Amino acid sequence: MSNFPKQMIPVIIIFAILIGVFIAAQIFLVPDSFGEYGHYRSDAVGEVASLEPIYAGFQVCVECHDDVVETKAGSNHAGLSCETCHGPAGAHVEAPDEVTPNIPDERDFCILCHGYNPSRPSGFPQILEGYHNPGQNCLTCHEAHNPELPHAPEDCSACHREIANKK
Repeated sequence: MSNFPKQMIPVIIIFAILIGVFIAAQIFLVPDSFGEYGHYRSDAVGEVASLEPIYAGFQVCVECHDDVVETKAGSNHAGLSCETCHGPAGAHVEAPDEVTPNIPDERDFCILCHGYNPSRPSGFPQILEGYHNPGQNCLTCHEAHNPELPHAPEDCSACHREIANKK
């Protein structure tokens, strides 16, 4: 041991302490059910299953709002669940007169999906926010459940000259 460098003793002690801390952390911080069924905490399955559902699902909406479903059927929004835009509706289903789902009517909400993003597929309806009726609410011209249908076609000719020229 006479050839063993003395400056290595503190390094070895530090590594031994780090290994001890790592082992202690693993013993005290890793839950008992971790790894039981795979690389996750198996107790989480029961915890998630016991949560109260907050989403109602599309079929429940159809029961009362068949007119909206009919409007959506012919549009690009046909495949969207109602709760995509209106948020969780479980409480609304339980107490329809007391709880009203969110009714998005802000331009910023539509921009989340329809603002220009070059990574979206070609043909996906997108706008350049600063050029397409800036400051104007989307619902002024578009019907939310079927955006291809304008609210009032005669009002559109002010901005869309191609509509005015076809008359």
